[in-house]
Amino acid sequence: MINEDKIQKALQNFNTDFETKIKGLDFQFLILLFENFVNVFSTDKDNKELDRLDELSEKINKTFSEEQSQLFKEWNDIQDNFLSNEIEKAFIYGFCSCQQIKNETGGKDNETKQDMS
Repeated sequence: MINEDKIQKALQNFNTDFETKIKGLDFQFLILLFENFVNVFSTDKDNKELDRLDELSEKINKTFSEEQSQLFKEWNDIQDNFLSNEIEKAFIYGFCSCQQIKNETGGKDNETKQDMS
C-alpha cells in the first residue's frame, strides 16, 4: 500500500521529469486521500470483474501441476504488485500535477475553473 517513502520517491521523480520544485506535501493527507480514492472508485462492476478473474484463476490453477501452480501464483503476485505500484504512482503524479497548476496560477482555483467553462 502507498506509504511516505513511495510518495517521496514519486514526488522526486515528478520534479525531475517535469522540472518542477513541488515540496512540502502532507503525506498523511495524501495517504488518506488515496485510500478514499480507492474505496470510492471501487464499484460493483469492478468487484464483479475481480470475482470473475478470481474464478478464472482458480480454474486455470486446477489444470496445473504443483510446480506450475506455484509459478502461476508467483506471476500473479508480481502482476498485482506491479499494477498496484503503477496506480499509486499515477495517483501521486495526478496530485502533483494539480499542485503544480495551483503553483503556476498562484493558487487561483476560481479563475482556472471559470476559464475552463
